[in-house]
Amino acid sequence: AGAATAGGVGAAAVGKRGGRRGTATEAAGGPTPVRNVVFMGMGEPLNNYRAVTSAVRLLTDASLFGLRASSVTVSTVGVVPRMRSFAADLPGVSLALSLHAPTQHKREAIMPAARAYPLPRLMGALEAHMAAARPHTPTSRVAMVEYIMLRDVNDAAEDADALAALLSPHAHKLMVNLIPYNPTDATPEYRRATEANTSRFMATLRGA
Repeated sequence: AGAATAGGVGAAAVGKRGGRRGTATEAAGGPTPVRNVVFMGMGEPLNNYRAVTSAVRLLTDASLFGLRASSVTVSTVGVVPRMRSFAADLPGVSLALSLHAPTQHKREAIMPAARAYPLPRLMGALEAHMAAARPHTPTSRVAMVEYIMLRDVNDAAEDADALAALLSPHAHKLMVNLIPYNPTDATPEYRRATEANTSRFMATLRGA
């Protein structure tokens, strides 16, 4: 189901703990050139659409920050109307969909915001985005699917099979990022999937 990778950065319940992410300068201890920007984490970027699109345009303005559009990614839980206009409003900017489950029922259990848009509507919006988006090269993927690997929740063989079936019609346009979960006391019910399960999951997606 497209290119599948295991993400190097874990995901945790940042919003529930009132935390914040450090800047590139803070992480390095001094001024560091910014090469990539991702809008995600606390708050839904596509629910703050006007501010996010304005920020992206500033970041990609050659007279200001001068980032390539392909170096900016906007992550969403799936705000369907905004997904449908994203490619026209921000051409070349990457869209990442936080999917995290291959079925509506399981997705709602992990992420209550998923109740707003049923999975068929969400996939329809993703398909519309991919049809409208401009790939950077003939072989470039035009969207990413993010999938947090949760032990005994969404990491079973049947989950991998269902996800592969859901995404396989668009394999040439999609990248799937399997993200390790960072445990937090805000969500003690979740645990990180084992490396063995993650490897099997990835193999299923790559073989689809």
